[in-house]
Amino acid sequence: MTGTPAAAAHITIDGQALEVPEGTPLLQAAATLGIEIPTLCYHPNLTPNAICRLCVVEPSRGRTLIPACAVGCFDGLQVSTDSPRVQRA
Repeated sequence: MTGTPAAAAHITIDGQALEVPEGTPLLQAAATLGIEIPTLCYHPNLTPNAICRLCVVEPSRGRTLIPACAVGCFDGLQVSTDSPRVQRA
C-alpha cells in the first residue's frame, strides 16, 4: 500500500523560486536555499510556538508579518526575509 504523495508547493523566498512539499515549515524551506532566518524559540522536534517573533518575514500578500517557524509552505507563497519592514521588526 503506497501513500499519496504530498502536493508540491511552488514558493518564492527573496526572489528565489523553490518547490517543496506542501506544509514544509517556511524556516526549513529558506534553509534549503541557504537563506538564514534568525530564531530563538524554534526546535525541529517541538511544535512551533512562534513566541520570540524573531523569524518574521513579509509576505507579498497580507498586512502582517508572519513567523517563518510556524507557517507551512503553500503553493504561490512569496516572502521577503530582509525587507525594511522586517528589519524594523
